[in-house]
Amino acid sequence: MAEELVCPKCNKESFTAAPYTYLPCPHCGQSFSLTGVDKRIYPRVHREVSFPLNLNSEVAPAKTIDISRGGMGVAVAGAYAVPTGKILNVYVPELGIDSKAEVVWQKLLQKDTRSETRMGLKLL
Repeated sequence: MAEELVCPKCNKESFTAAPYTYLPCPHCGQSFSLTGVDKRIYPRVHREVSFPLNLNSEVAPAKTIDISRGGMGVAVAGAYAVPTGKILNVYVPELGIDSKAEVVWQKLLQKDTRSETRMGLKLL
């Protein structure tokens, strides 16, 4: 079923089957979804690459969800409480990333009996 959306920039209507995905307005190009305007500075590229992520005193299996020039979305197997503002060391050799990164958001997802922690990281 298609949802009606009104662009916050040009106030014109459009319809989408993915109301929570940031998509460009067909009239003016502004990226937005049902939840609001996309605040990202750089475009995201969807790419999944596995890598170990050092969280506190534990190394957890992680994978990139998407990457951009300034950050990345990450999925970590398991439930972790990583506070926003925490600085992590991120090393993903396949993508040429060896940097510190700040946690800008975190969300815990429950999938049946498994947990997954999603994070947005800003590369520093």
